[in-house]
Amino acid sequence: MTRLYRAAARRVRLPAVDGLLGVCLALSLLVTPSVEGRAAESGQRPRRPDPETYHWVLPAQHSGVEVVDLHPNDCYAIQRAEGMVYFGTPLPEVLELQRQLGEPHSHLVDHRDEHPECLLVRCLDVSRLRDAITARLLESGDRRDRRVVGHRPTPLDNMRGGAYSDVGSDDRPRYRHAPEQRMAYLHLGTAGRGNCYEAKVSRTLTIHIRDHQQRTDRTGVYTGYLYVEHHHPVPTGRVASSRTWGPGPDSPF
Repeated sequence: MTRLYRAAARRVRLPAVDGLLGVCLALSLLVTPSVEGRAAESGQRPRRPDPETYHWVLPAQHSGVEVVDLHPNDCYAIQRAEGMVYFGTPLPEVLELQRQLGEPHSHLVDHRDEHPECLLVRCLDVSRLRDAITARLLESGDRRDRRVVGHRPTPLDNMRGGAYSDVGSDDRPRYRHAPEQRMAYLHLGTAGRGNCYEAKVSRTLTIHIRDHQQRTDRTGVYTGYLYVEHHHPVPTGRVASSRTWGPGPDSPF
């Protein structure tokens, strides 16, 4: 009789214990979000910098332009690219337009729409010069020596032409199919699918013209917009700045 009473008592107490555990679990679920919310409000969770778009300009006589510093896991892609480079004998009228382009340059664009565009006066001047140079090359240049920015080089065209990005190879101006190098046509396809590449280490990203002969008498210009997602915490006192390779007196920037 005593054993039956004790067994019955245990059966009575178990639901009470289960109920108490349920109440504790419910309270913990209610308290946890509020604690996390207070932690986020107090700044304990690191915030990533906002995505950025850079406008870059690369006149053909130069080997490259620095665009932006990347941290590990930062995601990037050439979002838009335009322009033409001529590998034939320079045309006199194009040389004068070329002089007006000035030095390679890149700068941050305060524009986050799907189709970025720089409407500053100096950007509009570059667009005008780019279009004028392209028109002259289409009118008078040999089509075999013309290369658009998204060109896919082959042995038939001496593996030259088109723009490519570099995030840290030992010989940046020379395209070597290295993992850290990407041709513009690959970037454009990637950006069109809503994806981008990830940087593996801290590097300065540069844009170059593919030309294994490293000619300096090329004419024309490549321009474009580079999209960057920063996957690191916001640095203290960070200030966005323009980048350039040797600003010249004729630079439109």
